[in-house]
Amino acid sequence: MVEERRPQVLRIPHLLPSLNDLLRWKGKGRRGNLEYNRIKQEIEREIYYLCTEQGIVWVPRAWFRFTWIERSRRRDMDNISSAGRKFILDGLVSARRLSGDGWKYVIGWEDVFRVDSQDERIEVQIYDQLEQYGQKKEA
Repeated sequence: MVEERRPQVLRIPHLLPSLNDLLRWKGKGRRGNLEYNRIKQEIEREIYYLCTEQGIVWVPRAWFRFTWIERSRRRDMDNISSAGRKFILDGLVSARRLSGDGWKYVIGWEDVFRVDSQDERIEVQIYDQLEQYGQKKEA
């Protein structure tokens, strides 16, 4: 019988830039790259502090459930999750809560979308025990 452990939950108290934002910065050339790098560093720094504040610890491999809670349905789901997930995973690596964001360390993820006009946020459940969601450990 596998011990049922609760996932760690990282709560980000606001929205992150969308894929459309990234593409807009890319279209601005060098100035856009500088803007992207500045924002990416800010987000990585914030994720480090949130991980420390919320007690998120290192995991060797993980499966994620991202819950994107938007204030409205205005932004497309694929634009929200693709860029946001990139920022979050990079931030977890920079914060040394995950050793990398490649196949060796990230088993997979699920995206869930909700609307709450009063409390936009992102909640990331981090599962470090493969058996919890039907995966077998690799030898």
